[in-house]
Amino acid sequence: MRETERGTLYYKFETNRSVDVYVDAMTGEAWRENDPERMKQRVKISLEEAKKIALNQVKGTIVKAKLDEDDGQYLYEVEMRTDQWREVEFEISATTGDVLDVDWDD
Repeated sequence: MRETERGTLYYKFETNRSVDVYVDAMTGEAWRENDPERMKQRVKISLEEAKKIALNQVKGTIVKAKLDEDDGQYLYEVEMRTDQWREVEFEISATTGDVLDVDWDD
């Protein structure tokens, strides 16, 4: 199946062992889901750095933060509660540190 995620075009295959395998449509690079070697290559910022990035966007308290893999892309999901008790979740690229998405709970 051909898919696009955050600007990357890739093919996704599921093996008979229920492991997803991806192939970058532009470069031919292949990897499997939860590949520790790929994670070492792609994750350039730490969880602590991701937390600081979120805290620089909004004043508040970190409720939960974790590294996640989404179709071969690594990102940090950082959940916060603001000083006004609003909840906000950030998706931060683990490769670049860019804020990819901000989701406010109303």
